[in-house]
Amino acid sequence: ALVSLQSQTQFRVDGFQYDGKTDGSEKGFFSLLRGGMRTITGLIGRFNRENYKINTPVATIGIRGTEYTAVLDPANENLAVNTGEGLVEVCNAAGCILLASGESGIVSGQTKPKHSNNKPLLPPTPILAEATAPVFSTAENRTDSGAIAPISSPLTSGSDYSAAIVGW
Repeated sequence: ALVSLQSQTQFRVDGFQYDGKTDGSEKGFFSLLRGGMRTITGLIGRFNRENYKINTPVATIGIRGTEYTAVLDPANENLAVNTGEGLVEVCNAAGCILLASGESGIVSGQTKPKHSNNKPLLPPTPILAEATAPVFSTAENRTDSGAIAPISSPLTSGSDYSAAIVGW
């Protein structure tokens, strides 16, 4: 499975079990406490859908498919969900809704989940400050002490050159 979290998101792993077998014993229980996420579910829940849940203060998300986006605004007690592929079930004490591929839904407070025409948006991560911008270097560009030094001129491009970004 893949989970992509928006900045400032609070996400908790409540329970996880996977022994390399998809026999129904695998489990993934999580909590989205604040913020937004996009996930593509993997092998957990494929045979027993009850073994995968994401709890929020507003509703619980269960899978019936593979890819969805969820954005939680705890201040307004709103949860917005969009299914990219498959089928997602969103439930709270007032009821449940199934969201098929391309469908969106919203839960406000303790009201029954309902369909929505608005997809939840995950804004891009803010641009890094100048002080935290990446520094480019090569193994041949060293300081007198042997430490890697940044390149002050632009990187050379062409068919005989390649670049790799590590640790960013």
